[in-house]
Amino acid sequence: ARLKLVTEISREFRTIGPSYATRVPLNNAALLARRIYAQDLQIFDDVYNREKKNLNRAVALIIAAARANPKDPAAAVRKLAER
Repeated sequence: ARLKLVTEISREFRTIGPSYATRVPLNNAALLARRIYAQDLQIFDDVYNREKKNLNRAVALIIAAARANPKDPAAAVRKLAER
């Protein structure tokens, strides 16, 4: 798995260097955490693009939406992205 990650998958990384693949832990806990926190990232891009790429405005809206629904902030941000 490590060899495939380093030689194939890491080439597609956009925001981190491929050397990260040589040192990232490959265990269930690490992989599950990355899977959970890396899902639905498109909703943040959707809000950013809808706000005409105004990062300050997009972040403020995302924070406000998450705070408005503390029991399920992810759902609130998804709903914001759908507007």
